[in-house]
Amino acid sequence: MCSDPNMCHDFWENLRIGLKNTNFKILSSYINVKEYNKEFPKTISHDSYELLFSTIINNYIHFLFKNNSRGSIIFEAREETQNRKIQQYYFHILKHGTNIYQSNAIDNYITTTSFLVKEENCIGLQIADLTVYNCIRYINRDTIKHNIWNIIEPKIYGYKDDIETYGIVKLF
Repeated sequence: MCSDPNMCHDFWENLRIGLKNTNFKILSSYINVKEYNKEFPKTISHDSYELLFSTIINNYIHFLFKNNSRGSIIFEAREETQNRKIQQYYFHILKHGTNIYQSNAIDNYITTTSFLVKEENCIGLQIADLTVYNCIRYINRDTIKHNIWNIIEPKIYGYKDDIETYGIVKLF
């Protein structure tokens, strides 16, 4: 990752301090796509990304409702076809709701959606990548050199003694 070990160490220590001192909540969902597709063939089941997206929307609405708030969603832009697919999922949810929430709930609580390109180097998306990466590694019980799990664990929305909560959901 970086050639200077001191600079790398300082980066991770400063990141830990910054994350610990920042008030935010984590919402994440995870699916093992190979296992999911083996169990639920693509020809007859929903797309795995659609399930993940719906889970995040459900949990975000729950968070916003419980906190009497409204919020926006920012996506990291991908290829045009992938961005279009995400927009189609979102418009479908806006029109039909999710498996939990009616469409008016989405409209009432989520104010905007937008796409940011990676080149904009948005710090929020960078932090999201690092935290989700640590969540996935934790779920898979993988070791990670620069583990920040102990810092992000209390920031997971609804986190209790297990990972089956609103903040981090393993679907398959």
